[in-house]
Amino acid sequence: YVDIFAELIKKTHSIEVDSPDFEDTRERRLQGIKSAKGNPIITDEELDKMYEIVSSAPQRNTFIHGDCHIGNVMMQQDGELMFIDMAACGKGHPIFDMCSMYLVYNFAAVNGFELSVGDMLKGFTKEQAKHIWNRFIRSYLGTDDEDHIKLAEEQIGAFVGSSIILAALHIPGLFGKDAVDALKKLALDYYDKGIRDICF
Repeated sequence: YVDIFAELIKKTHSIEVDSPDFEDTRERRLQGIKSAKGNPIITDEELDKMYEIVSSAPQRNTFIHGDCHIGNVMMQQDGELMFIDMAACGKGHPIFDMCSMYLVYNFAAVNGFELSVGDMLKGFTKEQAKHIWNRFIRSYLGTDDEDHIKLAEEQIGAFVGSSIILAALHIPGLFGKDAVDALKKLALDYYDKGIRDICF
């Protein structure tokens, strides 16, 4: 089922969007970072680094679901998968669609953070969640090359840290301090190593 889900996302990411009615996901995230300046839980310098990370995503017209995780997919009677919760869809680099899966099935599972995983995990244990992530990223990338997978995970994690953290800024109390610090670390550790071209 994870392989089928990954294949659905790859198929979705083959769709090119020409309509101006679809919001540019990268620009939306960049505007969110700009508007977060002066927030007491993150410095402007940290936000500047996150801005650079998000800016590194190439401009794309790829269709983006916007909240892409297995809790937002339903299986129809004929076995075909169907996306739901399309309110955040737009266009941009596929890395933006990897963030929700990474947040719940890797970041929260590994670190033991609750975040909103009670609903999104749909009954899976954290160990099962981590297994789902490992299967998903390999299936999506089409490789078992550990160096490639590690770089992809670092890059996705940096985008999670640079983007998802904005929710913590706009909704006080949504994430605990430990989770906010860990999200910042995902972005800043990647920045300190040097921003590289996205590997997928």
